[in-house]
Amino acid sequence: MQIIKTENKLCPVCMEKHNVQTVIVEDIGIYNNREVPFYAICEYCSNAETYFETENLIRTNKKTMEKAYNCNILCSEDACVMCGDYVPEGQQVCPACKKDPQQVLKE
Repeated sequence: MQIIKTENKLCPVCMEKHNVQTVIVEDIGIYNNREVPFYAICEYCSNAETYFETENLIRTNKKTMEKAYNCNILCSEDACVMCGDYVPEGQQVCPACKKDPQQVLKE
C-alpha cells in the first residue's frame, strides 16, 4: 500500500469525520474471463480497516485494469508492444508497466 494523500473528511464507511487516506494497492480483476493484476487507487478507512472506491475511482481503476489487460495480451516473450521493454519468459505482465504505479496511472 502506497499513500498518495490524506484528507480529513466525512468517511462514507464509518460515517465519522477523520483522516481518510487515498492509496495505491495491488489488485487483481477479471476482464474477458482472465485474471488481470494491476495497481488500483482506493480510499482507506482506518476506523473500519476497509478499502473503498468512489464512483470516479471505480472508473479510473477500470481503465487502469483494461490497460494492464492490453499490455498482458500484447506482451510477447521478447518485448511489450505497449512500452517496448523486455519481458522475461513465463512472466505474464510486463515489468516496466508495473514498475512505477504512479507513471502507469498518469498515462
